[in-house]
Order: sequence, then C-alpha cells, then structure tokens
Amino acid sequence: MAYEARSRHLRSILPNIATPTFVLRGAESIVTSAEGTADLSNGLPNREVQEIKGGSHMLLLEHPKNSVRRYAISSDVTLLATHKV
Repeated sequence: MAYEARSRHLRSILPNIATPTFVLRGAESIVTSAEGTADLSNGLPNREVQEIKGGSHMLLLEHPKNSVRRYAISSDVTLLATHKV
C-alpha cells in the first residue's frame, strides 16, 4: 500500500478510536512537525496533545522525568515512586 493510501486509511479510522490518547512531542523534533502532529491528532476524538520545549524526537531519553510527569498528570495517574531517574 502506498504511503498516501496508508495515510488516508489511518486518518479515516482515527475518529473511531475512543480510547483517551496522549500525544507528547518534542518541540525541536525534525521528524515530527507541529503541523504534522496536529494534523494526525486532530482526528482523535479523545486526545490531549502536549509539547516539551527543547525536546527532539528522542524526547523520552532527553526528558524522562518531564515526560513521565506530563503523562501521569494527563492520565490522572498517581506516581507511587519518587526516586531519581
């Protein structure tokens, strides 16, 4: 399946995904643009999109604490451990 066809197919099924979806993007990513992230995530009905300043596409390696914190807050998860990462 060509890229364009896969992309159209993906966008057509996004509105059917009812699961809460957390999208976290590094503001300095050269792989995923802010526009591309918005374009895809706007199709999700139950989404939260956040961006970490200074993060690239390797966001979880560069900003592990901030990434986990944002996910936990977004999903209303209680962080049980407070050890250093």
